[in-house]
Amino acid sequence: MLEKYLQYIRNKGFSPHTIHGARNVLLRLSFWLWNQFDKRLIDASEADIEAYILKMKERSLTPQTVAINSYRIAGFYQFYVKEGILLTDPTKNLFPIKEVKLLKDVPDERTMEILLASPDEHTHFGIRNKAVLELMYSSGLRTMEVRALRVQDVDLKEGIVRILNSKWGKERMLPIGQKAAGLIQKYLEVTRPRHLRDLSVDALFLSNTGNPIPKDAIHYIMLRYKKKSPALKNITPHSLRHACALHMLRGGAPIQAVQEMLGHKKLETTQIYTKLCVSDLKEVLRKYHPREQSKKV
Repeated sequence: MLEKYLQYIRNKGFSPHTIHGARNVLLRLSFWLWNQFDKRLIDASEADIEAYILKMKERSLTPQTVAINSYRIAGFYQFYVKEGILLTDPTKNLFPIKEVKLLKDVPDERTMEILLASPDEHTHFGIRNKAVLELMYSSGLRTMEVRALRVQDVDLKEGIVRILNSKWGKERMLPIGQKAAGLIQKYLEVTRPRHLRDLSVDALFLSNTGNPIPKDAIHYIMLRYKKKSPALKNITPHSLRHACALHMLRGGAPIQAVQEMLGHKKLETTQIYTKLCVSDLKEVLRKYHPREQSKKV
């Protein structure tokens, strides 16, 4: 039954990363149910799932991780209710998934300036790393989308990047900012030829061995620069995507355009960023409105 569900979400276009995550979460739940109650996944009650959620929280998982795990568990039971195998969904009343998504520590414009100034453009690694970071911030790409890029997916003359390996399996054509395009051009001319060993390799970003950059490469790139400034301590690869969305909305971009750039299936997902914009406005109100100023008598 687990494999049938995983095949279902595979057919829906979910990424291998998401499918792997769902498998792990549901296997852990399955083992726990069997060890605790001699129950299969399909036999779990609402109380059983609620107890497992509490267990996840006791393991000091972040609220975001608990939310993602809960979402994956809920998907399994929702599928089998639709299939008619289950009469009721044991997760239905347990977690308001849409309210659990958190956007914390989204870097502001100044923090992004510090990060993007960190790579040393006088080195081959610095050129590559800065091209990666500029592209992620410019176009709001996920790390897996950056890693999957091929040389032929980037049209610098037109300022466009083609995303084939997206989260939902949907092809996207995205604009590239001028600074990102300039860095990619420099990388293609100076650094990539030096690292290329096999002419049949068409991955855009390469390691020093000539292979496509590995899964954790962007994570380690970020770690290198986080050590250089306290301002970068909370930044992550995915927070560049958040920063791209939030900063565009702050600049007046239509929310539908940001939704299209990020590849969100639902507008509600993109609207999470508008809540942060409201927080910005609240701060402006407190700082500048005359009725909010404390006056000395």
